[in-house]
Amino acid sequence: MRKYSLYTTRKTSNPYPHEFVKVVCDARTSWIIVSGVLSYSELERCDLIYHGHNMTYDRCMAEIERLRR
Repeated sequence: MRKYSLYTTRKTSNPYPHEFVKVVCDARTSWIIVSGVLSYSELERCDLIYHGHNMTYDRCMAEIERLRR
């Protein structure tokens, strides 16, 4: 079973990671789901906030919905 990690960014001008599975956006935040985990240099380059890893895709989507409230 594939495992995913969840990250967010609040700046619209930040670049996205080189590889990602899905991006969910609203007016202020982008939630980015990636397969596996990102390197520290990729976190720095994209100025991302880490929310968790080793999650299923459905768990990532549920966490996004929880954080959006």
